[in-house]
Amino acid sequence: MEIITGIINRLSKYEWFNRLFPGVFFVLMAKVLRCPMFSPSNWLETLGMYMLWGELTSRVGALVLEPLLKYAHVVRFSEYEDYQDYQEQDKCGADMLTTNANFARTLCALGLLLELLRFSVLLPRCGHVQCATFGWRDIAVFAWTALFLFAYCRQVNFLVARIEKFKAQINHDKVEKKRLS
Repeated sequence: MEIITGIINRLSKYEWFNRLFPGVFFVLMAKVLRCPMFSPSNWLETLGMYMLWGELTSRVGALVLEPLLKYAHVVRFSEYEDYQDYQEQDKCGADMLTTNANFARTLCALGLLLELLRFSVLLPRCGHVQCATFGWRDIAVFAWTALFLFAYCRQVNFLVARIEKFKAQINHDKVEKKRLS
């Protein structure tokens, strides 16, 4: 038990929000959707399963969902240098906004993975797509996915707007300083 307590105490806020919680949500929602899941026999296996599903969900969000949204011009990002400058000025605000955006992206990816899992469980039962009936659980997962997709886009766009406002203020200050000298 001390090992588990030690591991949990070492997790950063980012790891809690983007790995452990999404892993717990994934496993619980998979059970609600009646998808077969591995049943761990002890706390260490349970924690490992949560971390694994959470990491997988986070990676799908970062490596699949985010590039697709960029490609579709649904979200846009600031230059990394501008983000770093803004973060130096407002570290807590920048970190909070980034963590919230990444959490929303991960929860959106969680919904996509749950629907993929649900579809992969339904399809083999009868062998063709026509048997894949959708019910209130699937509608709830689609609503979940849409909610967090909108939350992610809003959060990213809000962060970009703050960075652009900061950058404009810096440029204005430079021009003013140059004018006065």
